[in-house]
Amino acid sequence: MVKAIVFDADHTFYDIDVKKAYDVMFSYLSEETGLDSVLLRTVWRRHVCTILKSERSQDLNRRKREYVLDMALNQLDVDKKKIDDLIKCALELFWKTVVENLSEKSNTVATINRLKETGRFVMIVASDEYLQPLEMKLNKIFGDWKKYFDFVISSDIAGELKPSVKYYDLVAEKYGFEPEDFVFVGDSWIRDLEIPCGVGASTVLISDKKEGTPAYFIQDISELEKILDVN
Repeated sequence: MVKAIVFDADHTFYDIDVKKAYDVMFSYLSEETGLDSVLLRTVWRRHVCTILKSERSQDLNRRKREYVLDMALNQLDVDKKKIDDLIKCALELFWKTVVENLSEKSNTVATINRLKETGRFVMIVASDEYLQPLEMKLNKIFGDWKKYFDFVISSDIAGELKPSVKYYDLVAEKYGFEPEDFVFVGDSWIRDLEIPCGVGASTVLISDKKEGTPAYFIQDISELEKILDVN
């Protein structure tokens, strides 16, 4: 019997488009530093690519936007006394824009509400987003995520990015459940579902495209109700 449902967040609960957020961020930095926004973006992107190709590509600190922006602004000889404040303000604008432009995926809130109201399931979110922006995103969609979910795991809580068995281990240890007690739900086979499947948990892929070998493939989150026999 299923006792807990573990959900991914980005592209599972909501669609996210960061293009506008990056435009706003680099426009702000350009205005504040006098540097061309295209130059800022180019230098920043080079550092991102270097990190992603390095042996430490999964290092959480190096993957932070603060870290990469600091590298780019230092390379461009921005006044070191101003860099911390510039990054703080730039990222506040970035996340504000991201959250404003989130869009709920079809039937998400209604389905999560019905699953929660059954009282049958521990409701968990496991995302490799950092905790602060994750909570901002969840609150944008659900109002107050704590009304719907019992536990949230972020990359800074897990200490690793997905795919990682840490996300499974943390929920299993917290609740003392066996693999067969879990259903993992996500939009990516490799990032969200392959590891839980490998330890014996049930998996549900929400996507327009089939991939991997999930126990269930659905295109709308409302289909979970039938899978979990929720009337």
